[in-house]
Amino acid sequence: MARPAEAIQQFSLRSIAFFLPFTMTFIYPFCLLLLLSELFQRDFFLRLKSQIYSPFVLSFICFFIVHLIGMAWTEDLEAGLDSLGRLIPYLFFGVFWVAAKYEYQESYTNSFVLGLFVCSLLAHYNYFYLLYPEFLSEGILNGKRDGLETAPFLSHVMYSPILAVGIYLVTRQILIPKEIFDIKVFISRIIIVIVLISNLLISTGRAGYLLFLVLFIFLIIEASKSVGRGLIKVIVIVPIVCTLAYQIPDVQVRINAAVNDILIFHESAYSSLGLRYVFSVHAYEMFLANPFFGVGTGDFMYEYPNFIRPPYEEFPHTNNPHNQYLMVLATLGLLGAIILLNLLIRCFQYGDIRARSILTGFLIVSFFESYLWRSNTTMVFMFFMAVFCQRRSFLFTSIK
Repeated sequence: MARPAEAIQQFSLRSIAFFLPFTMTFIYPFCLLLLLSELFQRDFFLRLKSQIYSPFVLSFICFFIVHLIGMAWTEDLEAGLDSLGRLIPYLFFGVFWVAAKYEYQESYTNSFVLGLFVCSLLAHYNYFYLLYPEFLSEGILNGKRDGLETAPFLSHVMYSPILAVGIYLVTRQILIPKEIFDIKVFISRIIIVIVLISNLLISTGRAGYLLFLVLFIFLIIEASKSVGRGLIKVIVIVPIVCTLAYQIPDVQVRINAAVNDILIFHESAYSSLGLRYVFSVHAYEMFLANPFFGVGTGDFMYEYPNFIRPPYEEFPHTNNPHNQYLMVLATLGLLGAIILLNLLIRCFQYGDIRARSILTGFLIVSFFESYLWRSNTTMVFMFFMAVFCQRRSFLFTSIK
């Protein structure tokens, strides 16, 4: 029988997984409960020692610490504290790591997928409400994009990548099952996949499409008997899937908009992709001016006006370059980049195939958004690195 502290931790982990697609307001209480229950673990000091001596855990803690150090040369303390607040989960990553049990990995995944399924149902309702407002009552809308965002709690920037991760995980459960076949479970997962994919297709987040494509490619390879066969399947299947997806009006509009942004860039950079390019150029120049330690944890927006090129003086300013790597380089320089690189290497080193697939997907989409700085995507990344970077449960966390 599980001890009370252990039972509370497992309840907290499953609750955190469920609420990952919701706002952080739902997640913080369970994070606090997880941390408090850790203090009452019988093997608390042994568990703490395992965290202190783990290069993997230390890589996450160091990522927070380097931002804390960066406050020393930050002028905008309010913005710096805001960034630190977003990164607090990194500081307590070790607790997630020792609390997560290898034998419960599927249950954590199921909790996450269930929460995402609930959000997807709400998103579909919102979608139909926006089409037929005269027949339906207003749903749970996040108010983004002038009220046209269908995601119930998060903006498309964070919601669509989380959707992609959920689709990958539940589809993997179907193609590579770990438990005895159950027709009811199988049908339930098929229904969930259809709902989640439908939600992704009506979402306005193009990063979600990209992350889904990357994870889909990895899933094909993972489900194949060999890498060679997997690659052949990728070459055959992926173009077909992309062609079919392009026939869907919502997807076609988003892709065409991206292509149009590129084609008209020489005439006007004022577009979604164009602004990202402008922000990135200025962030890179900010890094070149402060290559070793950056401008400080919270000074990206404070320093941004000093690096604006004349053609873009009338463009909006930003608090991040929408590129995780340039965000770290601009604010913390090479010092921060080395710490981030170490974290990513450790995730690959310690992770199983699922962790490595999710890691690779995040590495790619982080060229287009600061996803390891955004609250919910940071939490999703950290949670599944903690869960999938274990090959076995710690002896001291076994059920007794």
